[in-house]
Amino acid sequence: MDPKEFKKLMRMVEDNNQMISKMRGAQKRAWWLSFFKYVLFIAIALGAWYTVQPLIENLDAAYNSVIDGVESIQNVGDSVGGIFKKN
Repeated sequence: MDPKEFKKLMRMVEDNNQMISKMRGAQKRAWWLSFFKYVLFIAIALGAWYTVQPLIENLDAAYNSVIDGVESIQNVGDSVGGIFKKN
């Protein structure tokens, strides 16, 4: 191999090394950005749950009280209905 070809080859190898190093750096930055994006999504989801949880508990309590009221009305209806049954 003559010196001109060797210098050309060395220049190409150095350029390839620089490009590969830049690609690896971009890949690392993309990974960290993706990681922080998912951490942010999880934090927002937990914050939303913390904010909405009291509302859900209040709705659940209201629903349970309505169901208890309907059951008590049914029990009263069954008790009163038993009076009018013919034997």
